[in-house]
Parts: sequence; structure tokens; C-alpha cells
Amino acid sequence: MKDTHYYDKESSQYSGKRYPAHPSTYVQSFYLRRLKLVLSLVGKTVRGGGLRLIEIGCADGVVTRALYDRFSDVFSDIAGVDISPKMIEEAKAQAGERRISFGLRDTYTFIGTYDLVVEVGVINYADYGEELRFARRIVGDGGYFLCSIAGTSSLWNRLKPDEDKGFNNFRSYAEYEAAIREHFTILASVPVGLFIPHIWKVPVLARIVQPLCESVLSPFFPNLFHEKLYLLKPL
Repeated sequence: MKDTHYYDKESSQYSGKRYPAHPSTYVQSFYLRRLKLVLSLVGKTVRGGGLRLIEIGCADGVVTRALYDRFSDVFSDIAGVDISPKMIEEAKAQAGERRISFGLRDTYTFIGTYDLVVEVGVINYADYGEELRFARRIVGDGGYFLCSIAGTSSLWNRLKPDEDKGFNNFRSYAEYEAAIREHFTILASVPVGLFIPHIWKVPVLARIVQPLCESVLSPFFPNLFHEKLYLLKPL
């Protein structure tokens, strides 16, 4: 399982490796596509102004910054927390003039509740039951929880069953969704990241084929995708 030491080492190159202007690998394509979907879901969900947002597991702040740049007129209070001290240092440095509060998760003071809690790429590395309970505590009754979870039925896992995934927990989407429903109503479930062998050997072609395949197949075979983004409302 990836730990604080791993993320401390990755901090100086985290977003540069994963979010280039033009993807040249499947992994980069996945991260960019997921970020695009996060922004789209938030844009379709939140309204008004003066709202509060926090990202759990913000790494170097790449997603938090994107949310700020797109929705700073909606969220007056934007924060990000992470377990890695070096990631938080990097997040603060890259925030520039943006009014974003970054801090270590273990010592950050969570005041009140939030209108939107975002947690992408984290739950598989943590205790998923505890993460869901924690999210329920900090999401306001009228708020939303937007998270992503990887499931065992993905094509990636089926084609690479013996590969060490590095996760603390890795279960079926059905199992995760049963746990989610103990605390939240699922408003939307959006698949992201269909692993297609070999196509990224030719990135120019893959940049066309990957999004086309995902768009066509996601309504019919959502469980084959590497992750699902869940938009959730507290019970």
C-alpha cells in the first residue's frame, strides 16, 4: 500500500506526471478524464454562492486548484487536506494567489460541515468504511459527497489479475455500493478509465480511440471501467 513516504517522494512531480496538456499513456488519460468528469459533475450539481468545499487526499492540490479556478464564484471557502507533509508544502506553493487553505489531515481543524466534499483516488487506499463514516460527519445535510472507487470487475483487473494493485481494499462495486447506501443516496455513478491493451503504444491514435470507446461503452458496461465516480447525498 502507498504510504506517506511514497507521497512525500512523489510531491515535486505528482501532477506533472499525471496531468500533462496532452496524455501519452493510459494512466495520464485516466487522470485527465477523471478530472474533467469531476468538474462536470460539480458544475451540474452546485448552485448559488458562499458555499464550502473540501478535498480529502488533495495531493499537490491539482484537483483543488481546478475546482477553485472553475467555481470560485460558488465556493467562498475552499480547502484541501492530505496525509503527506511534502504534498501540502507543494500544494501551498502551487496555489499562488488562490485563496485555498491546505493542511495535514491528521491535524487539520474541520469546522462545521461542508456543502461539497471531494475524495478521488483515496478510498481504495484507506479503510473504506471509516472514510464513508467520516464523510457523512462532515457533509452538510444539504451537501454532496463526490468520491471515486476502483472495483474488481474492471477490465484492468481481469487482464492483470496477478498484478499487485497496491490497494488496502479492493472489492466489487456491488460491495462498495452496499456500504455507501448505509450513509448516502447514490445520485449518479459515472465510470471512468477503460483499460484497452496496447493502444497507448501510439499516443496520437489512442487520444482518439480511448475517449471514443469510453463514451460508447460506459452506458452498457460500466463495471468494466477502472473506477466509478459517485455523486452522493447524505441520508
